[in-house]
Amino acid sequence: MFLFKDGVVSGADAGGGTYDGTFSPTQDGLNVDAIIKFSLSIGNQSITGASAMSEPITIDVPLRLPVRLDREDTFRIDTLIGPINAKFQKLREL
Repeated sequence: MFLFKDGVVSGADAGGGTYDGTFSPTQDGLNVDAIIKFSLSIGNQSITGASAMSEPITIDVPLRLPVRLDREDTFRIDTLIGPINAKFQKLREL
């Protein structure tokens, strides 16, 4: 789960990964660009299959999302530890 608020991205996943970054709207206002630091502590495994058995994993992940999310949209996110297919759903305004 992620929270996007006031230019900050924060989140966590069921595999023990944490997410911390920033985002800003694109010049046309249709998208947001984010840089998110993904961290995985020793003993955990990411959904890409990468494991942090002997040392933690930390990578920066660039991301572009539309401001208006469609529940049917799937986004491919290419990372240094493999690709991820993700769905994002806006739950409500904060």
